[in-house]
Amino acid sequence: MIEANIGNPALLQNTYNEIMNYLKQNNLQQITAGYNVNVKELQLGQSLDEMIVDVYFGVNPSIL
Repeated sequence: MIEANIGNPALLQNTYNEIMNYLKQNNLQQITAGYNVNVKELQLGQSLDEMIVDVYFGVNPSIL
């Protein structure tokens, strides 16, 4: 499962909460720890609001 967090990484917890709600509503079981991948690194002078982080979880049953 993948979810993108677009914007300030201080709000990343909101993305995790959305994922956990989705898993619960769809009777999916988290089987791996969540991990983050920075998709868009910040350049000098850019705002944190321009950052993009993908959040990945393994789930059971796998839907991929």
